[in-house]
Amino acid sequence: MGKIIQDIGILRQKSSPATLDEAKTIIQELEETLKMTDNGVGIAAIQIGYPKTVGVIRLKDKSVFKLINPELIEGDDEFVYFKEGCLSFPNLFRNVKRYGQVFIKNHRIEDDKLVEEKLVFDTEMDGDATIAIQHELDHFNGVLLINKEEIKIEPVKREEPKVGRNEPCPCGSGKKYKKCHGK
Repeated sequence: MGKIIQDIGILRQKSSPATLDEAKTIIQELEETLKMTDNGVGIAAIQIGYPKTVGVIRLKDKSVFKLINPELIEGDDEFVYFKEGCLSFPNLFRNVKRYGQVFIKNHRIEDDKLVEEKLVFDTEMDGDATIAIQHELDHFNGVLLINKEEIKIEPVKREEPKVGRNEPCPCGSGKKYKKCHGK
């Protein structure tokens, strides 16, 4: 198992593509390291000392997706992700702009070769994996969560006063709000 690096100088290094043998070795170590975390969703090779474009992402079904020499092709539906964290900075959380959907070119290991594949990840379908992929792509380029601009989230202000569940519905039906539009 690799020790998660917190040294900013190391983490800011740009990573280079991995060979098949490097990817196999690094993936095994990354999977072991990620298993040892309570709340980790993904980890990049640079976080355990390998400046290679390899990472692993824990999916909703608890399986592991392997990032091998990935590239972001396109991102759609920009939104702000709340409370993104990083295993290298365990007590730091930021609201960061990320894409809701990403199109990536990735490689998988098949018949002892690296085979290119194009994939789509969407927060609606894939949840945190979509954010984690973007986070790990940042790591491959030496961009850290501490480099990301914190997006301030303003609370939503109501124009009308809040209607209680047992108050009359504002639509004028004569029913309680919970039995009318509060369903």
